[in-house]
Order: sequence, then structure tokens, then C-alpha cells
Amino acid sequence: GGAGFGADRYRGGGGGGAEAGWDQIIGCNAAYRRAAFEQMGGFPEEFYPGEEMLAAFRTERLGWKLWFTPDARVWHWPRQGMRRFWRQMGSYGATRIRLMRAGVSWHPTVLAPGLWVGATVALAAAGFAWRPGWWLLGALTAAYAAVTAWMAGGVVRETGRPGDWRVWPMMWVMHAAYGIGEWTELVRPSRDLSDKPVGGGGGGGGGEGGGIWGVAGKTVGAAGVFWAFPGR
Repeated sequence: GGAGFGADRYRGGGGGGAEAGWDQIIGCNAAYRRAAFEQMGGFPEEFYPGEEMLAAFRTERLGWKLWFTPDARVWHWPRQGMRRFWRQMGSYGATRIRLMRAGVSWHPTVLAPGLWVGATVALAAAGFAWRPGWWLLGALTAAYAAVTAWMAGGVVRETGRPGDWRVWPMMWVMHAAYGIGEWTELVRPSRDLSDKPVGGGGGGGGGEGGGIWGVAGKTVGAAGVFWAFPGR
């Protein structure tokens, strides 16, 4: 699933782990030295669901190093249902814009979903009055389909599981929701993105680290922990 697709950022460094940049971590399993935690000010809840990213950014800026340790694991429970998954991806896109407003460093690729969504809508609208708009929209869609199919093929080649081709349509969903989330945050900033717990999974369920937000479902994999320690 998505956890496996996004796991590239954790590869390398062998069993002993590797140093990671703030934007290379997923903070669902993190440990901070008390001094680092107090210096960076803790997790800013108003940036949920990107509070761990801003915390890692602030920690790195203060001179601490972030270290990924693959042997420390947590079971992460996926969102149940497409609606909740769509909301999750949209909130990630909105959070990315919030982080940029907060002054964090960023890479142009994080804006790609928003640009894709914006270009798709603009070309579709233009096509009603300007026929080449439809041709350009078709070219854009074909290019996107080819790139994401190549990426999905890479997942299948790596895992050896033909069924993992299902990640391809999920990429369309993820990128569309993420891009719409970016645009929504630009138009309607600072909306409440909190995700309320749901029944069925319990507050402490499953695996070594417990269910995230008590959401029931099958685990999608395990992620290593990252640690913050002095840079000097």
C-alpha cells in the first residue's frame, strides 16, 4: 500500500540506520532527547497532521541530527474507506502549504500535485472555448498516466507481487486529493484538519505501537524510529 510506496526515503544505511533530513521522515514513531524536545518547543498541534514535520525541521535547525533506526518498529493502521483516505491525503496537501507559510525549506516537487490539479481544471475549462485546450488536457493526462504507471511498475518489480499494480490507481487518488488540499488551503486557510477517533479499533489496539487514532484495519507495514541527537 501507500506505506510501502513511500518507503524509499528509508532505504540505505544498512541495519544500523542512517542520518535523515527533516523532510525524509514520517514522524509516527519518533524519540527525542529531552533537551532537543524542549528547545524546539514540542509538537505544534495547530499544524496537524504535519506537526511532526515542523518539529523535525525546528530540531534540525537548532543543530541536532535526525537518525533513522530501521530496527525500531511501530504498526501503522490505514484509514478505513476511500472517504477517510481522501480526507487524509487532502489534509497532507493543506499542511504542506501551512508549512511553507511557516518558513520551512521545501522542494518544488511538493507542489506538483497542486499544479497537476490546477492545470487539469484550467485546460478542461479552456477546452469549451478553445479546442486545443482539450488536446493539451489529453496530453497532460497521458503523460501523467505514463509516469505513474512506470512508478507502479517499479513497485511491482521490487516486490515481485503482481497485485501491487493496484497502487497505480491509488496514486491518482492520492495526488488528486493532495493537490486539491493544497488549493483549498490557499483559498480557505487554517481550516480544522483534525481526524476524530472512530470505534472498532480501540484506543490501544494492534501491534507494537498501537493503532493510530484507534482506527481499525490491517497493518500496512512497519516503520523505523528516528532519533534526535546532538549534531556536535
